[in-house]
Amino acid sequence: MAFQQVASCIASTSRSVLRTSTRKRIHPTGVTRSAIFPLYPHYSTQRKDVYPAQELLKTITPLNPFNSPMEQERDKDENALPRNEKIKFEMVQLIDRETRTLGPLRPLVDILAEIRKGKEFVQLVSHERPLVKIITFDEDRRAERTRKTQQRAARAAGRSKEVQISWQSEAGDLAHKLDKVREVLAEHNRVSVLLSGRPKTPPPTDEKRAEMEKKVYKVAEAMGAFEVGEPERGRRHSILNFRPKTSAGSEEGK
Repeated sequence: MAFQQVASCIASTSRSVLRTSTRKRIHPTGVTRSAIFPLYPHYSTQRKDVYPAQELLKTITPLNPFNSPMEQERDKDENALPRNEKIKFEMVQLIDRETRTLGPLRPLVDILAEIRKGKEFVQLVSHERPLVKIITFDEDRRAERTRKTQQRAARAAGRSKEVQISWQSEAGDLAHKLDKVREVLAEHNRVSVLLSGRPKTPPPTDEKRAEMEKKVYKVAEAMGAFEVGEPERGRRHSILNFRPKTSAGSEEGK
């Protein structure tokens, strides 16, 4: 009898809570929806099955696992080739290191089980075909250093440095400035030679201008450099621009 009374009391309480929840539309957090939606006017009260907390969770980006700086830089490139377990193909062909020939189709998991963990990895060769190769971390580091060296050389080749020479330069000072022009071109940098006069000095004569420009052209020719554009000549100055020859000795695009 006591058990029936307890069960009846629990059932009565549950019905009472259910009626209260239905009437007041209790939010899972314990706050009525009428109290929540004034704070979120962009939520429609007609959407009875969607709560602000559910929408908020959709906007939260999950944290990524830790990656080394090199891996983070590689992940920024959308075209980066996947490695190891990130390769989507289940069956792949391994490129032989020595002969560069393709092996038969094999399960990727078998190849991953054969490599020396911590010393080498499997990398996809192309996104379109299931071709993979085994690369050691030492080879990868050397390739990365080579790539960065080439990038620095390419950036250096695009730089332009200026060398200023006065019309009134003495022989020693002029020789020093021309050596500077040689040095810049030898470093595979562009050079802009500005011939100008000192303050409160008369403009150069045509003979003086021709003489100084001829010396600059002679240095550039000896270095195998190419002139960029037309010389800029004003009443008191001349500007001559040169670019270095390529490593192969061919001309660069003007």
